[in-house]
Amino acid sequence: DLKFTYDDKILIHTSDNQIIKKTWDTIEKAVINTDCIWLFSDSDILLPKKAMTENEFNALTLVVLDQVKNVYKNQEFK
Repeated sequence: DLKFTYDDKILIHTSDNQIIKKTWDTIEKAVINTDCIWLFSDSDILLPKKAMTENEFNALTLVVLDQVKNVYKNQEFK
């Protein structure tokens, strides 16, 4: 069961009973494209667009753009 919650200070990602709790300043970079948002740090978090509503994806995009220093939009993953 996947769950992702956030505010302007922290983010919490829960997957298969593993909980990752981080402050936004620990995210080294983010990639945003039409399919997902990928957050990179010591443990990467992939957030597929299909797992959220359009409004949730747009709201998260705005928070990532505001909170993460290195954001790459419309990039392919290599």
